[in-house]
Amino acid sequence: LHKGKFQQAFVFFEKATELDPNCALYWSNICFVYIQLDQFDKALKAAENVISKRPSWHKGYQRKGEVYLAKGNNELAASAFATGLQIEPNNEQLNNLFTKAQQELWKSNTKSNTNQSK
Repeated sequence: LHKGKFQQAFVFFEKATELDPNCALYWSNICFVYIQLDQFDKALKAAENVISKRPSWHKGYQRKGEVYLAKGNNELAASAFATGLQIEPNNEQLNNLFTKAQQELWKSNTKSNTNQSK
């Protein structure tokens, strides 16, 4: 995945989810690939699968937040990351993503307020 071979990874993870549809890790990985391929609706469904298979694992909420962040829905992204942080409060990656979503939300709110005052 780190070399950008998302199509090949997709085939592998899709097969893995067929072999073990209850494995949250496989769904998390396929969600990541969907995000990289800009297939956000499928990515969101995969993230929901992660959460339903393993609700006490932070990664499902992280993936859900990553989908929303990629779609530009910073409020829902921050909410998903916050839920993940309730499970894993010291997770640096989740904290960074939450901060990013909050910053993007602040920027968009500031821009919106500036446009309204003109």
